[in-house]
Amino acid sequence: MDSQLKSKVEEWLKWDRNSVTHDEISALAAGDNVAQLSKLLNKRMEFGTAGLRARMGAGNSQMNDLTIIQTAQGLLKYMNDNYIHLKPKGIIVGFDGRHHSRDWASITANIFVRSGWKVYLFRDFNPTPYLAFGVRHFQTACGVMVTASHNPKDDNGYKVYWENGAQILSPHDKGIAKAISESLVPQEASWDYHKVTEHAQCLNPMPELEESYINIQKRTICYTEAENKKSDVTFVYTAMHGVGAPAAQRIFKEFGFQHMVPVVEQIKPDPEFSTVKFPNPEEGKSALHLAMATADKCGAKVIVANDPDADRLAVAEKLPTSSHLLIVT
Repeated sequence: MDSQLKSKVEEWLKWDRNSVTHDEISALAAGDNVAQLSKLLNKRMEFGTAGLRARMGAGNSQMNDLTIIQTAQGLLKYMNDNYIHLKPKGIIVGFDGRHHSRDWASITANIFVRSGWKVYLFRDFNPTPYLAFGVRHFQTACGVMVTASHNPKDDNGYKVYWENGAQILSPHDKGIAKAISESLVPQEASWDYHKVTEHAQCLNPMPELEESYINIQKRTICYTEAENKKSDVTFVYTAMHGVGAPAAQRIFKEFGFQHMVPVVEQIKPDPEFSTVKFPNPEEGKSALHLAMATADKCGAKVIVANDPDADRLAVAEKLPTSSHLLIVT
């Protein structure tokens, strides 16, 4: 093991307080597994306009408690150094149903709260559109969504939204990446995040956010509620083991649709994505096989499918001339 890699191993073992990822690096070092240590420690994840997205696990190249702390500390530094005038606006932080998402949202909220920022932190998983909408609704300086969207189960991600409710553009990504590189040493308080919701500056955006979101949808795109109530069209809906079901069910109801049949095997968040290998409804039949089976069983001709963080939508209609479905996204 060369001196550079040895230094990175020592650094990791000094900084990481998560026993699982700490012990993983420790075991690799004890076994002198230079190839794997080099893969995990020598190259950091690159922060871009889509934030971070990578496999969960130990090391600088993967998503874990330490790399999330470093990322959140870097984002805080970027905001404090360049946009301190936006501090009174606060930030909003959300998360999906994947492994570790809740903890990493809490870590982010904790780091900002301890620096005097107001934080709107969702208390339960939320669809990504709620987070983007929340930035605009509460007029926050920025937003963070912990999600890997439609990636396989071993991945997670960290998206940053700007005050316009959209994902960041350059040069913000470069500025945040630089700030992260200057914020690698985890502060003592950054690990103390488990009671962040008890802090007076850590606010719950719900139910205000959801009510406003639903009301705006009804006011702007629900043109035919009376006709909807009379419709006999049956929709099959799948959340693809993600977080979209509560919002989707509420919107169907508010818009007057009476016949929505859930894919029960996929309606609740499941970080293992136990019925689908690649949870992206845009993949078509390979992802929608259970929805198709449910549609055949109940006689539905229309399938509505979200991806796991509900920022993608696929609609499939059964064609009268065959058993195939036309996928519209």
